[in-house]
Amino acid sequence: MSASNSATAQRTLSCDVCQRKFVNLGNLTQHRLVHSGKRQHRCHVCCKTFQTSSDSEAHVHIHSHGDRKLSCNLCKRVFTKLSHLKAHTCSRTQERPFECQICKKQFTHSVSLKLHNRTHSGERPFECSLCKMQFAYSSGLTRHKRTHTGERPYACDVCKKRFTCSGTLKVHIRSHTGERPFECDVCKKQFSNSDGFRKHMRVHTGYRPYECDVCKQQFTVASALKLHMRRHTGERPFECYICQTQFTQSGSLKLHMRTHTGEKPYKCQVCKKMFTRAGDLKVHIRTHTGERPYECNNCKMQFMRSDSLKIHNCMQSGNSKQLHECDICKQEFSLLSSFEDHMYSHTGNRPFGCGVCDCSFALAVSLKHHMHVHAGKKSNLFNTPTHTPC
Repeated sequence: MSASNSATAQRTLSCDVCQRKFVNLGNLTQHRLVHSGKRQHRCHVCCKTFQTSSDSEAHVHIHSHGDRKLSCNLCKRVFTKLSHLKAHTCSRTQERPFECQICKKQFTHSVSLKLHNRTHSGERPFECSLCKMQFAYSSGLTRHKRTHTGERPYACDVCKKRFTCSGTLKVHIRSHTGERPFECDVCKKQFSNSDGFRKHMRVHTGYRPYECDVCKQQFTVASALKLHMRRHTGERPFECYICQTQFTQSGSLKLHMRTHTGEKPYKCQVCKKMFTRAGDLKVHIRTHTGERPYECNNCKMQFMRSDSLKIHNCMQSGNSKQLHECDICKQEFSLLSSFEDHMYSHTGNRPFGCGVCDCSFALAVSLKHHMHVHAGKKSNLFNTPTHTPC
């Protein structure tokens, strides 16, 4: 066992407040002063107080060694230790002298590099006393504890929605202000948070750090890889409690549930028409604005929908392979989802079952309109049967 691993193994003393672990009782006792807020050591010159004697002694040098002050050339701030001055200077000049030997990421402070190294080593020294979940940083443990206590100390002044951390609140406020401070230099697309911006940049760079162990397909984000793996495992962890249909994504289940409830949360402010999905509303609004954002590169014809442009391109090129063709009736579809729905008409498969009666349907929309029968509502399917005979 290496010396670093041996030291980690000896960390059996932990702080009762933040769960940080220490090698000996002396370090733990000194650390507890951070939480107590007590400042027992006072400077006899300026009466400034400090938590530890070492901090107080370091401060005294400012008064007793005036000719040896270490000051910043940019802002004249005074420091007692050369290491502190160097760290401060780097923060002002944006110099990053500390580099990770694994990923080459650079940092201003040595402590930042030390914390970063945990992303490679997997070290998680902070453990939740309730569920034993471990974290690399104390801040992560602090935020996690709020999932047990229900504490949400940060509230939005506009909509009063509450959050567990200040960073999430800061990003949320941008939904009210419309602020998007992160802009892509390539396509000028703007983002409200750095995480979304960072993931977007991979579209331009082609960087795909997440690879499937089975088929070697690569992805830009971890969530996309996790979802992809369910194609290999067949896992469908999200199940409808009414008809028992299973889904690979929670979002798909949420949309499916609206076929049972009839919920249409998205409303057009012009004609008041209601929609199940935000994307459907977005496309509908173009019928009012006249916007046609999809343009053919050859004839410059414009379309409201991307799938309409795809069909147009297929017609222009005469390449039917770009479409999904039914082997039985030779009907072509531009969307895989439409093609799969069509195949039910040949196979007789009816995966959407009614939770009230024994009827089942090939399409989710057919089940949705069938539910109106039980709700006592009339359904208008534009000459489409309200439900498949039982």
